[in-house]
Amino acid sequence: HKGKSTGAVSIDADILDIVDDATTEAKAVADANLGVAPEVQIRSVGPFVPPPIIRSWIHHAIVEVTKNAMMSTVQKWDEQPLHQKQSLPSNILI
Repeated sequence: HKGKSTGAVSIDADILDIVDDATTEAKAVADANLGVAPEVQIRSVGPFVPPPIIRSWIHHAIVEVTKNAMMSTVQKWDEQPLHQKQSLPSNILI
């Protein structure tokens, strides 16, 4: 979050920037804890007028949800029989 407001309500936050920062952090945590981190694809759904938000809260929520999705994806991938297993877990779509 360097150089970005964190505790105040923001009325013009760049949501995609927050999502990108959060998924980068979640990937680092997953890689450190699981030894692998699925790729995350972020898709924007057109023009979006963000509501007033508190950046740090949104960032934390996205990190937690993404991290949980990664853990579940890696666990499911790890449980596959070796002859069916892909080389990497499937991607996560946000």
